[in-house]
Amino acid sequence: MNLSITAIFYGLVGASVSVALFLNDATCPRHERWFRVLTGFLFWPIFLPLLLKPATLATPHECPADKLAAPADEMAVRIGQAENELNLALRSLAADTNSSAVPGPDRLGEMHAAWHRQAERIRELDRLLAQPAFVDSAVVGFDSSAPELVAHSEQTRQQNLARLREIRQQMHQRLLETLAGVRELVTRIHLAKYTGTPAPSELATQITSVMAGSAERT
Repeated sequence: MNLSITAIFYGLVGASVSVALFLNDATCPRHERWFRVLTGFLFWPIFLPLLLKPATLATPHECPADKLAAPADEMAVRIGQAENELNLALRSLAADTNSSAVPGPDRLGEMHAAWHRQAERIRELDRLLAQPAFVDSAVVGFDSSAPELVAHSEQTRQQNLARLREIRQQMHQRLLETLAGVRELVTRIHLAKYTGTPAPSELATQITSVMAGSAERT
């Protein structure tokens, strides 16, 4: 009798844990959700502590395979490099002077956000131009023997795609130029700290100019 009661209790708790796992795993593929439900029913003592964690209850469970890592492409690396170098240089400058050459966190945050927006727009264009229909058309081209209207439409389409690729290249080049300018500014900040040249007022103008240029390029 005691064994039956224990089995019933075990099954009830296992069923509850399985339901919780099913509802908590809404972002997972269906086959993985059902696998978790089955294993949760059979081995609920393993899963129960995970479900009782506050962090797990506060946010939906995410499947390891579906977690989206932050972009780690060339643009993200260059942006991170420029951000770190500029932040360190400005902190060093702020420690030695109360000059207006040191912008506040809000302005720095706006500039960093502008770089990331620009990089994301470039990635959007990359994803667009990587579609098979666009890639294939760039290779195959159009049939010159097609009716005039069809040939004209296809030729215009090719020109539009070429223009999109050109826009993407221009945006990428502007971002790289902006980041290179920021890294050059970092060296000027360090020179100003140790040599006094340029003067704080001139340095403030240079920093403002670079930040304004970053905003204009987004």
